[in-house]
Amino acid sequence: MDRRSRWLAAIPAFFLVAVATVQIALARLGPLSPWKGGGFGMFASLDGGSFRTLRVFVEAPERSEEILLPPSLRRLGAEVEAFPSDGMVARLADAVADREREAERSVLRVRVDVWRTEYAPRSLEPSRRLLREHAMEVASRAP
Repeated sequence: MDRRSRWLAAIPAFFLVAVATVQIALARLGPLSPWKGGGFGMFASLDGGSFRTLRVFVEAPERSEEILLPPSLRRLGAEVEAFPSDGMVARLADAVADREREAERSVLRVRVDVWRTEYAPRSLEPSRRLLREHAMEVASRAP
C-alpha cells in the first residue's frame, strides 16, 4: 500500500475521532445531551430526552400561562431539549410567538425553560437543574 492510499484509508477514522471529540466536549462543557450529536457516551448517562423537561410560557395582557407545544413545533422542541443553545431556544420562542399571532392571540412575552433531572450519587434523590432560560419580548401587536 502506498503512502497516498494509507492517508485515504485514515480519513474515515480521523472524522470519527473528530466527531466523538466535539460531541464529548459539547456534552461536558455545554448543554448537549450525551444521547445526541453522535451518541458517544449515551449509555453512560441518564441525561437523555426523558430526563429533560421543556416548559414554554406565554404572557399577554389578558393571560399568563404555560402552554403545551402544538404538534407542528414538537420536533423543534425535542431538538431544543437535546441541545438548548441560545440560538435554538430563541428560535423556538420566535416560532411560538409567530404561532400565537397566527391564531390571533395576543402575546407580549415568550419564555422557554429547559430543565435537567439529576440524581444524587448515594441516595439517588432526584433534583432539577435549569439548563437554559430564554425570555423574548414580542413587539406588541393586537390580534
